[in-house]
Amino acid sequence: MSTLQELKQQDPRYLDIPDSEFAFRVWDKNYKGTLPMGVFADRVGLTNEQFQGMVDFGRSQGYTPTSVGYAEGYTPPLAPVLTALRGASLGTAENISAGVAAAGEKLTGGERPFSEYYQDYLQQQRGMMDQYAQESPTASFATELGGGLLTGGALARGGQRLASAAPQATRSFLQRPIVQATAGGAAGGGVYGFMTAEGDFKQRLAEAGQLAIPSALFGLGTQAVVNVMRPIARKISSSWNAATRRPTIESLRRVKNEAYNAADEAGIFFQPEDMQRLYRRSEAIAGFRDFVEEADPQTKAALTMLQNYRNQQVSLGQLDNIRQALSRRYKNSGYSDQAILDMINEVDNIIQTSGPGNELMITARSANNAYKKAELIDNAFDRAQRSADASGAGGNMQNRYRQVINNILNSNDIRFFSEQEIQLMRNFVEGNILDNVARTIGKLDPSSGGLMLALNVGAYMADPSSLFVGATGAAGRAAAEGRTAERAEDIFNLISTGQMPAPRQTVVPPTVSPIIMGTRERERERIGR
Repeated sequence: MSTLQELKQQDPRYLDIPDSEFAFRVWDKNYKGTLPMGVFADRVGLTNEQFQGMVDFGRSQGYTPTSVGYAEGYTPPLAPVLTALRGASLGTAENISAGVAAAGEKLTGGERPFSEYYQDYLQQQRGMMDQYAQESPTASFATELGGGLLTGGALARGGQRLASAAPQATRSFLQRPIVQATAGGAAGGGVYGFMTAEGDFKQRLAEAGQLAIPSALFGLGTQAVVNVMRPIARKISSSWNAATRRPTIESLRRVKNEAYNAADEAGIFFQPEDMQRLYRRSEAIAGFRDFVEEADPQTKAALTMLQNYRNQQVSLGQLDNIRQALSRRYKNSGYSDQAILDMINEVDNIIQTSGPGNELMITARSANNAYKKAELIDNAFDRAQRSADASGAGGNMQNRYRQVINNILNSNDIRFFSEQEIQLMRNFVEGNILDNVARTIGKLDPSSGGLMLALNVGAYMADPSSLFVGATGAAGRAAAEGRTAERAEDIFNLISTGQMPAPRQTVVPPTVSPIIMGTRERERERIGR
């Protein structure tokens, strides 16, 4: 495209027309329907001052910058950034940037009132965001919501701190998630409505009130759904000592060993017939697993050890040493020799079903049962994590964790678990609404696969607006994985302590309600026009 001066040279009559007027007339006649005014001004080489004069002349001709959209199919490059900042700041960012730009105009000698410069810059930004919303409504919404989620968590934590600092009489009431979600929705809606409204202070205030009420109701309703869908948890008394209140495999092993030592000191033994039965069962297991001496050295060594003990009287501690030796053999096989794993289960069966039924033995069995189940869960989660890590960028932690728990539900090991524990594991595999929504959003994450990451990098270069859709997906995936890790910990804690996990306080971020309701209202207005 020729520069403005080159266009004026085409006809001597054009030379006396001011540059700003001439630029507007050329754009209005030839490019209005195909090229945004700002893009045209850049291509013909207008300065910022000339462009402002072009806009002012357009106004004198009845043109209103905000009433005429951009060319169809065009999205201003800054629109996604401005949209994300609107969501992250509840509309405050566009007002601040317009104020800073207007102040700059005045400081550099601008003759027009500050309010006019402010409105020009504000409407310029909003025009870009409106065009983005018209051309890519889904991406625009995801971008704004993604920006809101970046700050929503911090605002929610700030609300919780304020509630904790309130007087004792009102603290418990203010700390309730449904109260915080309602208040956060109202406050966020008020700020968002005021900052994104058109008109003077009074009109902005009216818009703030109109958006605060539905945002509060939306926040209340959303939090109510969250509260209903969250599994109802109840606490039961625990007989474990303080070491098991925050259990680990090591603390559970220590509790089990202490119980075993007490049983040994009391002279509790397993008789030779118990060990003979263990050896016979292990031989049968090896045969069932197609044991071949040359190919399965770990299984051969395990059978040899059990054969050596088959006619002996052993203590509970000695039987536990046998179990540990089998566990080492299983580890040395790369966790692939299922025959040894079955033998370990047989040792556990002997401990649980044989020997005297006195109080010491009952305590030892209970400790062993908790340790065995916790060990099983811990190993399963370890396999899931290693499997996800080995898959590289495409590793899906949520799916891996759910799969290993589902495998336990479908295995013979499920007989060791109580109905309460089984139900918690089933809930984990199925997931609730929040888990599955976060998991679905997480599928937008560009790092979910190596090929997809490469394709998304190309997409970002071609269309920067897609960056914020990916950012929303990344936030969703992080949230889903965080919830998966928390719920996995709940399973481990229940199995280790016998105590149901306390309900987790999940509060709807105060940015979500106003963004959803504000986007809905803008869409209704757009359709109405």
